[in-house]
Amino acid sequence: MQKSSTLSPVKQALLERRWKRASHGLARRPEIPRRPNRDSAPLSFTQRQMWLIDQMTPGNPAYNLPYGFRLRGQLKLTALEDSFNEVIKRHEALRTTFAVKDEEPLQLIHPELKIKINVTELDHVAGEERENRLEALASEVSVKSFDLSRLPLIRVSLFKLGEAEHVLIINLHHIVAEHVLSGVHRAYRNASTRVDRAVWGFCPVAAEHDAQ
Repeated sequence: MQKSSTLSPVKQALLERRWKRASHGLARRPEIPRRPNRDSAPLSFTQRQMWLIDQMTPGNPAYNLPYGFRLRGQLKLTALEDSFNEVIKRHEALRTTFAVKDEEPLQLIHPELKIKINVTELDHVAGEERENRLEALASEVSVKSFDLSRLPLIRVSLFKLGEAEHVLIINLHHIVAEHVLSGVHRAYRNASTRVDRAVWGFCPVAAEHDAQ
């Protein structure tokens, strides 16, 4: 700690002692402990609200969170699929379902989940008809209901419009998105390839991305 010429030696010594105590306290700040049970967890207040609504109106798509992207450039389907499965591996919420135990809702965390991207080819359809078909199919997958008791609670659909043009629809239930979106944004910022950026550039409106 640099000494200040405006303080007397006594005040300087007192300041240094306080600084050392503060630094020592920061260094020993306790870490947040891991949950004792890694296979389950209680619901947050927000999750409980969404779960109760789903119990009253099962399959209600009101809490679906669809995101759409138009990707331009050559696209490697296996790389895209692997990117999604890697993020699912890292985020427990994307491997979670919901059950009831002792009359209380509970999150059940599954050890593994691998999804397949559903591909629909529209490159044989031309012009305005292709866009109309795309809009209808994208709307259909966006409102398709989720069963909170079964995996997956995230779906990925890819519509092929041409060799170098695709539309990607990512749809997940809000109940698992609550703790995931910040991690998804971090994955986007840290992405090492343009394909990953295309996958993880979540936004609530249609966007265009170049794909490697």
